[in-house]
Amino acid sequence: MPEERVRVAACLVLLFAQPVGRIVRTTVDDILRDGRHVALRLGDPSTPVPEPVADLLLDYLQALPASTRHQPELALALPRLALFTSCDSR
Repeated sequence: MPEERVRVAACLVLLFAQPVGRIVRTTVDDILRDGRHVALRLGDPSTPVPEPVADLLLDYLQALPASTRHQPELALALPRLALFTSCDSR
């Protein structure tokens, strides 16, 4: 999982020309999905994520432990879960 985290973060840094600090502060609630499109909330309006990176990002989200993955029923209780945590599963 650490390798996927680095790969996704690096893609977002390169694709959106954002500082690493901004990307690592991204939360699961900053990833917007409507069934067909994926967007990243970096400002207003949100920014579309192109297909190859969107797939990588969604795969990463799916692989997160249930306690950190966005779940609609937990959205109000846990609205700002970090997308990139500092915990390694080593």
